Amino acid sequence: MVRETTEFDAIIIGAGIAGLSAADALIQKGFKCAIIDRENPGSGASGAPSMLVNPATGRRAKMSWHAEEALHSVSDLLQRVKGFSGESFYENNGVVRPALYPEIGFDFKRAPEKYNWPEGWIQWLEQEEFTSRFPFFENAHGGLIIGKGATVKGSRYIKLLSQYLEANGLITIYNSKAEYSQTDSGWKIILSSGETAQSESIICATGSSLLKDPNWDFLPMNSIKGQTATFRFNENVPLNSSVSSLGYLAYTSSSPDELVVGSTYEHNFEDLEPNEKGLNYLKDKLNSSLPGWSEKIIESDQWAGVRVSSKDNMPIIGNHPHLKGLYVFGALGSKGMIHGRYVAQKIADYIADGKPINSAISINRFV
Repeated sequence: MVRETTEFDAIIIGAGIAGLSAADALIQKGFKCAIIDRENPGSGASGAPSMLVNPATGRRAKMSWHAEEALHSVSDLLQRVKGFSGESFYENNGVVRPALYPEIGFDFKRAPEKYNWPEGWIQWLEQEEFTSRFPFFENAHGGLIIGKGATVKGSRYIKLLSQYLEANGLITIYNSKAEYSQTDSGWKIILSSGETAQSESIICATGSSLLKDPNWDFLPMNSIKGQTATFRFNENVPLNSSVSSLGYLAYTSSSPDELVVGSTYEHNFEDLEPNEKGLNYLKDKLNSSLPGWSEKIIESDQWAGVRVSSKDNMPIIGNHPHLKGLYVFGALGSKGMIHGRYVAQKIADYIADGKPINSAISINRFV
């Protein structure tokens, strides 16, 4: 699988948003890179059917960390992959945030000024105007329009991103386990096939598997199971944007009779399979935003994955405190799309150029 190349500047373990984004950032710096995954790319949480690029999350619609730079980074990558593939796997269709309770409306109304949003990014609409524009949100107490948002067909994007990077020099090794050990000159990787490879740097971007890796068990991370449901209806959905309220409704005009509804937040779970309890929960989420629409479902598909968050809900990147050349990139949580490529740039800048990592995302805050 390694072919004729067995020595790399960096080997990334884990082919989700984090790992593939790191590969892109390092390849752009001229690094010779390989990526390894024990399954196919996007086999974990990064393979969700749909994902939102939403800079205004949470019940207060707070602007996400370094939102302008992060949005620029992910937009650039999406455009490059689209140009390579010729496929329309995402839409810059914005996000609508109905305030389903008065107290949420109070917080939403304050958000545009409180968080110093860039001009044109976010707009508050009072109840009368909001319900006039969106009469199907029957219970809304006003709402926010997030113009700078996008909806991405997650699993398809990850596959195309892997293909794009492979065309640009990335060596991909999928459906193979990898064991790594330190050597005098760097790191040695042993694959399931028995093949070996050498690298100066190893980046562990294995998502929930980080919690079981003894090299990273000191990091305060937790896993959350999330289930989604793709609902198909007997008529087209009355939307032109995705929705973020109590959960999210991911919409694209290419599938006008379909919504991907997410997500459950399960801190205690016995398995990684979707289940009927999750399906019913997601139907309730659908009805909270679009009353009565669960009665129009004609077909549903379920999906489940596990995402990882840190105790301060910020990503974690950096060098292991005692093992030179061993890096971590994880804890993107539910913000993988908007943060992934931007944070990848920061770890690439650190590895390639020694540029310090912002303390908000550095591993050093937990060392």
